[in-house]
Amino acid sequence: MFLLISVVPGKPDVSVIQAEVDTVSVSWILEDKNGVIKHYNVTFIRADDSSDSRSLATRQMKQDFEDLKDGKTYEFQVIVARSRFLF
Repeated sequence: MFLLISVVPGKPDVSVIQAEVDTVSVSWILEDKNGVIKHYNVTFIRADDSSDSRSLATRQMKQDFEDLKDGKTYEFQVIVARSRFLF
């Protein structure tokens, strides 16, 4: 018999730094992993044009986004992708 236990990771503490005029570095810390982390999905969406977006998967805890438009506002999101159940 197997007991399936769903686990939820903690919320990442995200930092965004503008490295250059058109480049942003997004990094995060995840204190409560609560399971095996497969990767992170990092997404940006431009506030005034949702078609200007990009999503990347990474195993690192940092992602750079280049070729952003100067003077525009962007939203960044980090989502943890993990193993769904522990056995």
